[in-house]
Amino acid sequence: MPWKIYGHKERVEKLINDSVNSIVDGFVSKSSSKLSLILQKKDAPKSHKIVRTNVNNGMVENVMQFEFNDGSSFTMESSVVFKRSSGGKLFFQYPTRFRNIKMADGSMMKSPSEEKMIKEF
Repeated sequence: MPWKIYGHKERVEKLINDSVNSIVDGFVSKSSSKLSLILQKKDAPKSHKIVRTNVNNGMVENVMQFEFNDGSSFTMESSVVFKRSSGGKLFFQYPTRFRNIKMADGSMMKSPSEEKMIKEF
């Protein structure tokens, strides 16, 4: 006689929803903290927009553009990367790339990095 597990569908759905919410919450938190380090030296953005957001097959990706009153601007690309430790434990990384960084003097930042954005932007 096969085992019958009652409520299995609800438990699986809850596990999936909790996992997705955890990934998205982590993504939003990491992106916000990185962005806040850059924006704390600037006035509020003159404009900002979400260019693209994808949540598909376990992947979360986001592209945003920011423009400031001093003429500076940048594009921020963030994603969630699934990794596995040498011990086999699954974990997430939240890489962020900065592109098209225009400084207040009109020059473009060469070889942008998160560290350069925090120090120089």
